[in-house]
Amino acid sequence: MVALLVASPFFGIQTLSPIAKLPSGAVPSLVTKVSNGEESVEIKKTIEAFVQATIRFDVESLRKLTHPDFVEISPLGEVDPRDKFLGFYDVPPEKRKSPVTGFEIQDLQRRSLRKDVVIAHYRQVMMIGSAEAGRKFQIQVTTVLSLESGRWVFCSNTFTPIQRKPASV
Repeated sequence: MVALLVASPFFGIQTLSPIAKLPSGAVPSLVTKVSNGEESVEIKKTIEAFVQATIRFDVESLRKLTHPDFVEISPLGEVDPRDKFLGFYDVPPEKRKSPVTGFEIQDLQRRSLRKDVVIAHYRQVMMIGSAEAGRKFQIQVTTVLSLESGRWVFCSNTFTPIQRKPASV
């Protein structure tokens, strides 16, 4: 019997499941798609609350929405542990100015490692300025959420820029 080990900065090294006599060429799958349902709605609401808190510079909400070992990887590849991440949003009210006037979460896909750990992939569309004269930008986000005391919290966020395609000549 073979045991599959997974290393995670949040949960340590764990044996996820024993694998007994796999057929030749078979590949074990630990990641299964989460069904659309109540959990899906909760996760989307948690993601939306997180984005809203960043736009509002609401550090207390961000503190509640993030795991103590939270880490964020910026679009530039900078790795920010939770304290540094929260420090960015912990500014006096007069400095809490976000150019973002709205946002939308699109193409949300979730995968579950366990009942209490979900990986979410989605496109975050941010609006800047008015609907008529403003502009939008998009970023691809990968988020790991953990169910802690009955609520979903962010363990990590990784942002990947979505490059605009050049205009055809």
